[in-house]
Amino acid sequence: MKKIFFYLATASIVLGSALSCQSDKEFLKESPKSNFSIDNAYQNSAQVVSTMVSAYAVIKTLNFGTFSGQGTDELGEFSAFGGRYNTVYNWNTNQGKSNWDNYYKIIAYSNQALYASELPQITWANPAEKNAIQAEARALRGYAYLRLAEYFGGVPIQEEYSEELRFDYQRSTRAEAYEFAIKDLEYAYANLPEKQNVGRVTRGAAALMASEAYLGLGVDQNNTGHYTTAATWAQRCIDLHPLMTKRFGMRADPSDKSVYLGVPNYNAEGTVYSDLFYKQNPRNPANTEGVWVMLGAASYAEYSANSSALSVSNFSIQAPSPALRDCKLKSSAGIAPWPEGGASAFYQGPNGNCAVPAIACNGVPIQGTPSWFAAVQVFDEQHNKGDWDDRDKEGVAIRRYYPVTNPEHPDYSTAGETYYGTNEYMKGWEDIDKSNFTTAMEYNAIWDKRIPVDAWGYDENLYYSASVWGSNLFRDYYMFRTAEAYLLLSEAKLRSGDKAAAAEAINVLRKRANAEPFTAEDITLQTILDERCRELMFEEDRWASFLRQEPAIWKDRIYSYGVWTYDATLSTLNKNAVLYPDSMLFEYGNPGTTIKWDLWPIPKDYVDLNTDNPEGMKQNPGWE
Repeated sequence: MKKIFFYLATASIVLGSALSCQSDKEFLKESPKSNFSIDNAYQNSAQVVSTMVSAYAVIKTLNFGTFSGQGTDELGEFSAFGGRYNTVYNWNTNQGKSNWDNYYKIIAYSNQALYASELPQITWANPAEKNAIQAEARALRGYAYLRLAEYFGGVPIQEEYSEELRFDYQRSTRAEAYEFAIKDLEYAYANLPEKQNVGRVTRGAAALMASEAYLGLGVDQNNTGHYTTAATWAQRCIDLHPLMTKRFGMRADPSDKSVYLGVPNYNAEGTVYSDLFYKQNPRNPANTEGVWVMLGAASYAEYSANSSALSVSNFSIQAPSPALRDCKLKSSAGIAPWPEGGASAFYQGPNGNCAVPAIACNGVPIQGTPSWFAAVQVFDEQHNKGDWDDRDKEGVAIRRYYPVTNPEHPDYSTAGETYYGTNEYMKGWEDIDKSNFTTAMEYNAIWDKRIPVDAWGYDENLYYSASVWGSNLFRDYYMFRTAEAYLLLSEAKLRSGDKAAAAEAINVLRKRANAEPFTAEDITLQTILDERCRELMFEEDRWASFLRQEPAIWKDRIYSYGVWTYDATLSTLNKNAVLYPDSMLFEYGNPGTTIKWDLWPIPKDYVDLNTDNPEGMKQNPGWE
């Protein structure tokens, strides 16, 4: 039975929109409203490329949209109002369905592009151009199946574009899903061009993802041979994208004496690590470490000129890491817990908004800081040999201390108004008064890779006047960096039994960060997960890194470091909430709760709608 072909911008997805339309059986009746079909809608190769752009748009929303906050070992954040996001015990089928749908959208766009690329009316400049776009489509499809295998285990595999409306899907095994992803990624590696336009998937990215897929397959099959192959693929990525070891790009030139928005361009305290994340440095040609970079508009003008297609990067000050709560709204009304009033002039924007980007501009945070572990413990002596490194450098890589800006605060003083340094007027983690809510939730750690900790590069006049929400910063971000390839290499070597080689790989990153090197005896899977947290905070998809491990490995981390402070059922402030680190419970008010599942739930809608093969979409254990 043929489906109506929806226009390219809203192409149907194999399991998402296709199955969700089944609630109305009348929809299945043949009633074409258009002469369009997949075979005549495409007239030139540019339209095939356009379909790939749609796939990239979905990936961009996934990276820092749906997965907001999943770059920490907390896997969610607490809120002053009790709302919590992506918490483990509250992971329901609706959240799982959103992720499932988005990955199948990527698969559908990729299959559609592969089908269209073979249509007889499509002409290509040369065979290499056609091979490259097909390799790109398979790289994105491989990425989607890799993630689906990690999150859900075995999933239905759809290899070709189809107009058939089906009710008989059959889940593959998890190993088959990994193997399908590997087949696509190995093809992509062999056929992608050596150099790729920034923003598009690269040959190196295909190698990195293949390494991760082989690791997952090795864990699933308990096959050490796959770990050896994973190490080979990680090294191929490293060979294509050497790690950055010298300062580069914006803010690295000591001869630059100019300032931008009142902040010096040259950051004398900067490091190679901090240079990786300054505005548009990810796309800098000198940056060999950007394996796959997702682009944000460089300016509002560029954003507008592209009809918003080149969207603002998803770096929200209110989602994963707000910086400073001690700030009040200056507008027509106050927002609890602060009454109407103004922030210190040092922090005011042109419309009375707070000017420093990391301040919650409406006076109240929507979400809270990442976990105590991610903000503090992961850098202590117990977890980070030698204690601290460049990735935790105060005022450069991270901010924990801020001048008090609320005139009603007992520690307020205009003498403390400075972007830099720590003095008697600066407050932070150690100054939190855990007994009083009005002062308890004022300070939060932030990371420069998400928000400029000294406000360099943030023009609130432009963004507010352009009606762009001030939390959206015009910055590029990484899907993958070479650093992750080294971490995959270290894990592959460890799982292969070569602890010395595992330590050697991880120490490449630690040397760059001026951290004390690990010995072979120091290396465990938990050590590597700690290092991933330090190096890839807010970059990696932490759920993927966890769920491809043995369940005992990642569950131990949730039990040890997962923390929530407020009861999600409350609609008002919980003034009696226990603040962490004292609240290190798995589930609020229920210490000792265990996780009864090993994989995310298959969306219930698709289990129920698979009526022609009810056994083909069985739910994952623990979610029945």
